[in-house]
Amino acid sequence: MKKSKSFENLNIKTNGSSDEIILNEFIKNINSRIDFLRVSFPIFFETIFTKKFVSEITKKKLNSNLQKTTILNLRDLFEERSIDQESLDDIRVQKFEEKKKGYSALLLNPIYPDRGDKKYEQAEFEYFCRKERQMRKIFDLVGPKQTKVLLNNQLEIQKVLEEEEYRKLASAVHSRKKLIELRKAYLKKLNKTNIHQFLYFDDFYLFVCNYIYAMGFLCSNETFSYHWLGGARNIHTVNQRDFFRRAFLVFSLYEKITTLSAEFGAEIFGHLKSPISPNGASINAYEPDFVDRNLADQIREEELFFDLRYIVDEKGRDSIIKNRFRKFMDGGEDCILVPLKTLRHLYVACGMNNRYGFGRVFNADSSDGVLENLLNRVLFWVEERFAKCMKFF
Repeated sequence: MKKSKSFENLNIKTNGSSDEIILNEFIKNINSRIDFLRVSFPIFFETIFTKKFVSEITKKKLNSNLQKTTILNLRDLFEERSIDQESLDDIRVQKFEEKKKGYSALLLNPIYPDRGDKKYEQAEFEYFCRKERQMRKIFDLVGPKQTKVLLNNQLEIQKVLEEEEYRKLASAVHSRKKLIELRKAYLKKLNKTNIHQFLYFDDFYLFVCNYIYAMGFLCSNETFSYHWLGGARNIHTVNQRDFFRRAFLVFSLYEKITTLSAEFGAEIFGHLKSPISPNGASINAYEPDFVDRNLADQIREEELFFDLRYIVDEKGRDSIIKNRFRKFMDGGEDCILVPLKTLRHLYVACGMNNRYGFGRVFNADSSDGVLENLLNRVLFWVEERFAKCMKFF
């Protein structure tokens, strides 16, 4: 492969004025590559590059081992791996994750969890860069409104959240309220301003990730947490695209943003009921926002939900959900959260998905339009609630 002149001859001599000009141009070109990394991949640059290499090539130390190592790694990134070609991101990230099973396809930055003084392979440097740019595109395209507000100070915030002393606080207590108090005290000791950003960044970041999954984004392996029967549970799925899974995600988003916005509002305004969450933290308090007779009638007319009546009666493990769904299907109420919550219940409590068989292959193609309207109606509400929170973030 033909090499760019920006990387030619690391041992340039400076005997004449022409050599001096060439050397200056060489250094200028190399530093432009460093600037490209600084601007394009700020997380990678701050958390790894600046710790492993130099942030600027200088004439005085050009022949130092550290500067030579920096130049060689830049050559690999730009000349061998074409890191400036964004079009290669998806395929290169996919191939790396298929080869390196330790790196998952989740929307979590792969750099932060590795807190040791690790020696990285050159392929990992490329992966970190491309993954960061890929994630940024996904957040921009599919994330809820005002996601940029959340990510605006991500680097500064996550540096603090990854400090060992801060992380150890979570192992000291089991009460979320007590943990918040300990974290507040720690942040005040560091003289941090806008403490609420540090306290709630992870919660809102996870919300954004799950919102993207609910919009239809898939990754190879997903583990989600949910609350059921008074306890915290986990569910694991591998690339399933079905409406049971999406219903689970959408209703979980509704639950999460309702309680999270109330808690965040209390931090900002001093009480659970605030301009962000006017009815507090109760998920039932917002059901009137989802009374929609027109959409409810469309749902009741769908074969999918007609068939589900019998499945809910047979498989359902929650009498309240069963009774409310029966009442909804009989026209006794029009809150569209009822069928959504029922689908979520069948997914997490009964293990159902699109391939569940009950006399025939379960096919919801005819219901796609109605299902999308149902999910999008709730997603629009949770997105607006998230955007309200970001106004005060």
